[in-house]
Amino acid sequence: MQLIRLAPPASQAAADLRAGLITLGNGSEVVGGVGLLGLRLPGLNPTIDAVLVLPRGVLVAAGVDLPGPAIRLEAPIDGPWLVDGWRLVCPDGAVNPVGGAIAAASAVAARLRATGAPGLPVHAAIVVGPYVEKVVQPPADLDRGVRVLPPSGRTLLALAMEFANGVRPCGAAAAAELLRVLAPELGTPPPAMLAAEGFQAANRP
Repeated sequence: MQLIRLAPPASQAAADLRAGLITLGNGSEVVGGVGLLGLRLPGLNPTIDAVLVLPRGVLVAAGVDLPGPAIRLEAPIDGPWLVDGWRLVCPDGAVNPVGGAIAAASAVAARLRATGAPGLPVHAAIVVGPYVEKVVQPPADLDRGVRVLPPSGRTLLALAMEFANGVRPCGAAAAAELLRVLAPELGTPPPAMLAAEGFQAANRP
């Protein structure tokens, strides 16, 4: 995966996310794709910690710092989070930190649709730190396509394998257009780099 740093990490969990992504290495041998780190979309605040554009999907990841290391994190989408049995208090008064990640994923998907960029499935993930031994999500929440996980290379690879599940792979030209829509300041990515990251050298009909 080719990582492009647009802004410094906004939290320790975001920094840990970057470290986990670095372990995946460049090229498509492990996962491929391009990671936009610290992406800011017009009208969306705050900065998105990571948008991973993969050959078969887009993952939008947000980092959440817990009060400290935890053995067990209960992380429902619609209810309060429990850290080793204690309720997590969110600084903004929200019931849990999931809303920001879902809003970011929705904003990315809406921007791609509005500009006619190539369609890929978009999923949200929340990476938590500094350390969590076990994350528990209700089965119904897992079916909704939002994941809460520690940001290790192993868990990020499993997430990419699960959610980068578009029916058709994205070609290099289509990936370049998608990246241009999300981060126009980058210019046109080199076709050779996109091909090396697993995007087809030419779109197929």
